[in-house]
Amino acid sequence: MLPPLETIDLLISLIIVLNCSLLDRIAEIMKVNSNYKLTIKGHTDNDGEFDYNQTLSERRAVSGRDYLLNKGVNRMQIQTVGYYYSQPLNNENTDEGRAKNRRIELEIRN
Repeated sequence: MLPPLETIDLLISLIIVLNCSLLDRIAEIMKVNSNYKLTIKGHTDNDGEFDYNQTLSERRAVSGRDYLLNKGVNRMQIQTVGYYYSQPLNNENTDEGRAKNRRIELEIRN
């Protein structure tokens, strides 16, 4: 049984806090370089239904965006997208592989 999305949101917030030094650095880069654009890509593993995972991947990306907005990054510089489990980096047949596929990716371009 998958946890409710409210529980997932809390876990996502905790993960972002644990990685805040990286996100803080990205916020500084984005603020200094107003021409830069950032895409935050949310990903899930293949456990669960498509709709659940699509929503979850979108929420992961939005949580990262919200953190950066709170650090003063211009909203116009950030795009979010959810990819559910369509772009795995690791084997989905193991717990470890699935855990590594639950992630956000950041792409900065100018």
